[in-house]
Amino acid sequence: MDSFFLKHLIDVDKANEESILDALDKHGIITFNGIFEIDCFLDLCSKIGPLFNHPDADVNGLTQITHKVDGIDRPGVPGLTDKNLVPHTDRATVADPPFYTSLLCIKTAAHGGDTILADGKEIYDVMKNRFPSELSLLEQPDGAIFGRGSHQYSSAIFNSQGSASKYIRFRYDDIAYFSAEIIQALSVFLTLVYQCQHVFKLDNGQGYIVQNGRWLHGRHSFEGDRLMNRALIDSKFGTMNFGFSVS
Repeated sequence: MDSFFLKHLIDVDKANEESILDALDKHGIITFNGIFEIDCFLDLCSKIGPLFNHPDADVNGLTQITHKVDGIDRPGVPGLTDKNLVPHTDRATVADPPFYTSLLCIKTAAHGGDTILADGKEIYDVMKNRFPSELSLLEQPDGAIFGRGSHQYSSAIFNSQGSASKYIRFRYDDIAYFSAEIIQALSVFLTLVYQCQHVFKLDNGQGYIVQNGRWLHGRHSFEGDRLMNRALIDSKFGTMNFGFSVS
């Protein structure tokens, strides 16, 4: 089992609400295994907060992330293909994205499909120390637009949340647009995303929950019938502590 996965692993049978929320507050991530029933997954999510409504979710509030050969006739749905998925923020196109995003592996791919996670706090800290000019460009409030038409949101990539914290908002697909001024800084950012990435393969019954204002998540392209259930989760405490603290 991957060392990064093990580092953040919780015992779902013993962990209570307080210990789970403490881990998420400290590290922005937990991993888990041994969940093979949807009800057990939903029970874990309920300890964190209410489910965030998504237009592609089923009656349980879960979205099946798989390669849908038919019916993908709109932009902004690379997650429902078998292609590489650049690490991103879930629902970057809305004013208030979900606080957490979670993935449960139902079926692994025949080949590929490894999970990618990148810590926005780590990327921010590196940019602050090594690339401060580029970082200042990525903090511009109108540097990016995510979405199209009436469903779009203008934003910085690193946004302020109070006086001592930031949160990340990012996607890199056919509904992401960036001002010419930040293109060079964006190149630095993307390089750091992959330098800071953690890559591991989820087996059946394994998954993760990450704080959506801190961690970017994606995957490698794959072959076969890979199937994941995704839950988007809101915080019980509003937007307090969304993102990560900065010094």
